[in-house]
Amino acid sequence: MSIINLEAASKLAGQHIFVDTNILLFVDGAISFDDKERSYSDVYFTLKSNNKLYTSEKCLGEFSNKLTNLYYEMDKSENSEILNFKKYRKSEEFSASMQCIYDATCKFMEDMEVIKEYNVINIADAFNDVRSGLIDYCDLVSARICLDRGMYFFSDDGDSMYCKGLKIITNNEWMLRNSYKREKIAVL
Repeated sequence: MSIINLEAASKLAGQHIFVDTNILLFVDGAISFDDKERSYSDVYFTLKSNNKLYTSEKCLGEFSNKLTNLYYEMDKSENSEILNFKKYRKSEEFSASMQCIYDATCKFMEDMEVIKEYNVINIADAFNDVRSGLIDYCDLVSARICLDRGMYFFSDDGDSMYCKGLKIITNNEWMLRNSYKREKIAVL
């Protein structure tokens, strides 16, 4: 199936598009908001206006965990009294950080339908495929949801290249450059 770049994706209309964790992080901008992240963020808002967007509770969990770790490391570097994560969770810094994460997560839940059930996923088979080292569990589950529902997968993660038949929206240079080889390397 197709791998399309962000320029081509911005012309999509009436499609069902699954948004991966890395795109949520790019749109949020807490980790970085350089040209790459800004490009993905701009296309996210274009896609949102002309298509139906989805994500999963697993992706929202990854988003929250990644930002929680980021804020923990930042707060720990500024406050020597923060010794470990369990103590950090009881701090004022944690409360403020979690409010930011909560607000961002709620905004994404307004923008997208959150998929909570994965009836098509055989968990044992999924973990067996993860053993290949080509893809992590959350990306594999997301890809299988997309394949089952005929959705595009909006991601910068090259792991999805190995999923047979997956329609991908990306600006990942490696994936775009190697898309012609996809039939030979797609094994999942």
